[in-house]
Formats: sequence, structure tokens, C-alpha cells
Amino acid sequence: LLVQSIRNMTYGRMVDAAKEEMVAIVPIGTPLLAGPATITTLLLLTSQIPLAVVLEAFIVNVIIAWVICLGSYRVLKVLGQGGVRAVSRVFSLLLASIAVSMILKGLAMSGIVSTAP
Repeated sequence: LLVQSIRNMTYGRMVDAAKEEMVAIVPIGTPLLAGPATITTLLLLTSQIPLAVVLEAFIVNVIIAWVICLGSYRVLKVLGQGGVRAVSRVFSLLLASIAVSMILKGLAMSGIVSTAP
């Protein structure tokens, strides 16, 4: 599923130009702030660092992300639709390479494949 979704993001799909432009919400940013990985990290850090420090760091992270989201319209003005699509494709390829790396690392750790050259 991950590979298929990354392929769809990278290559896109052909659509009829006469159709209305559809807007969809992609929840890729939400898990970065409050997804399972973030919650797990917060729980692990609270066992090593005082809770107040962990919460302060999380709040600072949320504020930084909020400021970046507020300025996103400026990025759209500067890059335009084509530029935003190009950047999106580049980051899709980066995400795909990270996914492949993680899959290979998991297969190597389970002994299914060898990482020796």
C-alpha cells in the first residue's frame, strides 16, 4: 500500500481538464504532530526527561509548524502551482526512498535478505 500510494503521489493520474478542480486534504502533516510516532516518542521521553520539558518542546514544535502553515500562502505565491507540484514530487521521491530503506532494513533485521555487499 505504501509503495502504491507513493507511486500515485509521484506520477499522479490523468484527469479531464474540463472537470472542476478538486481539493482534498492529505493528512500527511497531521501524524507528524500528533500521530502514533509522536505520542510514542513523547511517552518514551517522559521516562527520561521531566514531563514539563517534553511538553515545552512539543508546544514549541506545534508553534513552529503553525507559523510555517500560516506562511504557506506566500510559498504558493512565489512558487506557483507548477512549482508546488514540482516540490511535491521531489518530496514524494524522498519519501519513497526512505520507505524502501526502512523496508530493506526490516527485511535485513529479520534475516530475510543480506545487507553484505
